[in-house]
Amino acid sequence: MKVGDIVRQSGKLVEFRGRGVPKVLGVVVSVESSEEEACRWKHMPDRYTKWQSFLGRSVTVLWANDRMMSVAENALEVVVDESR
Repeated sequence: MKVGDIVRQSGKLVEFRGRGVPKVLGVVVSVESSEEEACRWKHMPDRYTKWQSFLGRSVTVLWANDRMMSVAENALEVVVDESR
């Protein structure tokens, strides 16, 4: 995943009861580097480091409804790859 990719929530990490997975699209505006990610998790107890690989990097997305938010990389799916 990289800046400029068009993404949507995938439903892999979060269950959307009764409504299904939101279909709102967004554009990736930043992806936390692996060094920043490692620094953030460095002070966590060992049992939380497993979450790092489960959640993935922190990705900031500008959604079509003008909301910007950070999302776990593994909770997103790329719809349109920016490099195409």
